[in-house]
Amino acid sequence: LLDTVNADLEVFDNDAMTSLAGFNALQTVIGSVTISDHAALASVTGFEVLSSIGSHLQIERNHALTHFNGIDSLLTIGNDLRVERNPLLDDISAISGSLTTVSGLYAVRANPSLSRCDVDTLRTGLSIIVANDQSCCNSGCSDCGVGVCNADDGSFLGQSGVYDGTMIVDVAGDLAALTRATEITGDLDFSGTDLLNVDGLEGLTTIGGRLYFWNNDQMSQIDALSSLTSVGGDLYLQSNDAITSMSGLSAVQTVGGYVRVYSNSLLGDVDLAALATVGDYFYVYNCNNVANLDSLSNLATVDNYLYIYSNTGLTNIDGLIGGALVQVGSTNAGTLWVRSNTSLTSCAADALAASLAGSGWTGSSILTGNNDCTGTCNGAVCE
Repeated sequence: LLDTVNADLEVFDNDAMTSLAGFNALQTVIGSVTISDHAALASVTGFEVLSSIGSHLQIERNHALTHFNGIDSLLTIGNDLRVERNPLLDDISAISGSLTTVSGLYAVRANPSLSRCDVDTLRTGLSIIVANDQSCCNSGCSDCGVGVCNADDGSFLGQSGVYDGTMIVDVAGDLAALTRATEITGDLDFSGTDLLNVDGLEGLTTIGGRLYFWNNDQMSQIDALSSLTSVGGDLYLQSNDAITSMSGLSAVQTVGGYVRVYSNSLLGDVDLAALATVGDYFYVYNCNNVANLDSLSNLATVDNYLYIYSNTGLTNIDGLIGGALVQVGSTNAGTLWVRSNTSLTSCAADALAASLAGSGWTGSSILTGNNDCTGTCNGAVCE
């Protein structure tokens, strides 16, 4: 019988697996133990005599996992304890009763069914120092009793809401794990998912890295991001063929990187109503159902170029002409591109350049391929 593993033990990405039975004689793992990415695994039963892990214990993204029964002889972890993104996990008492030592990070986080009271009890018992504590985003509580939450069970209260790192969302269980997060320090990525929406992110206010939506063919709206006010990196929305609205991003005030809205065939509005500053370029391309840019009236500064290209349904850009926009380029000398928007009169493109110039902009402009005015321009209107 296997009693010692002299390297790492990894059990991951087995969607049909329901049991870990077979490790019942295992006592020592010299390296790490990883149990992750299982859709049907409800428990870690099978490690009844495991007492020592030389490096990390990582139990992550097990979407049916509810408890740790079956790993209740574990005494020492030589490095990090990582228990995260298990949306149904509500009981860690098995390791709370046995575990005495975690020498690295304590990252019990983004388990929205797990009471922060239980997380706190285990952290206190292990004497985790503040610098090693990455716990967050579990089920909040304002008043913990002995083994019970006395008030505000399931809230955001009594714990950090800051998830330190990047989140890649593939399935609904990943969203469920984020329901108690208020900030993500890294990126939040949705790439090639089958998700219909981003429900579960209603509490999220800040993303330190990029917000990335690409090729999510069934996602029709992102309304659950309505509390989001700041994106530290890029805002990227490309090739999401079902999305009709960006209204979920209407509270975003600052984007530290670029904004790229590209080839979203049903998108009706670039709804970034609160957006004031963009730290790189702003790019709207091949979104043929967008008729106007009225929701950009609060945009004041774009620190690189402004690019509005090949949006065949675009008929006016009054939100930029009559709005707050006063700077394109970090020194107000960036390039203005308004090109190949075949329903947009050339007068509108000229009016935007003139409006910027009146605010001190000295950059170059490329204003070709729009609907040439054959009459006289009266501001943005061809008469």
